[in-house]
Amino acid sequence: IPIRLIRYSVSDILVREQTPPSFTDRWPHRSLLYIGSCHAANEAALRWLLESVMPHFGRKLIDSEQDPSSWTLSIVGNVTPQTCAPSLCEGGVCGAEHTLGVNVAFLGYVSSIEQVMDQSIVLVSPRWGGLGLSTKVMLGLERGLPTVTTPHGTTGYNITDWTSSQGVLVASPEDPAAFAEQMNRLLHNEELWSKASSGAKKHVWSTFSPEQQENDILTLISEAKTRRQQSL
Repeated sequence: IPIRLIRYSVSDILVREQTPPSFTDRWPHRSLLYIGSCHAANEAALRWLLESVMPHFGRKLIDSEQDPSSWTLSIVGNVTPQTCAPSLCEGGVCGAEHTLGVNVAFLGYVSSIEQVMDQSIVLVSPRWGGLGLSTKVMLGLERGLPTVTTPHGTTGYNITDWTSSQGVLVASPEDPAAFAEQMNRLLHNEELWSKASSGAKKHVWSTFSPEQQENDILTLISEAKTRRQQSL
């Protein structure tokens, strides 16, 4: 049976013409964003982020003479200790002592994910399992939110540059210090952040627009017609 890839489409056509908030607009919120649901892969990724990455990130803030307590990792979705992951914060990994002062806020479901995203400076989305596209990465890219992920998080996105021009910076899940450094680079280099933000929108809207999806479907139909005619 012939199989053809039909690309995933962006979720909100209206954001294409919108200019995302600038680095300067977002800076006062000092917010990092993680989005997750009650799923084993999300729980594992978030636990790794809290346990292994955040201490490195807190240290980098201190080394750059910033107050870690002015920063917050905002966690959106029902992946919380109260709802589905009671062991998520075991060992104190959600506490300020472990993160060297960085706040961890479980927001649960929010009325406007767009507002939370537009206030965040970086989307953090480690991933090393699961099938298909990571839809949370799509949400970030379409809104021009630079994203730090692992190699598996780029699956299906046609991303060939892991250094920002297509919106993402990548680090291995085996190197949490490198993951924290990618986060840190975006916070302290406005030029890099702006390049990643504009590159994110450009890449996702040229690759995953409804128009591109329509072209893929029409091509599939045309190929099916050709095969049918050839078989007659």
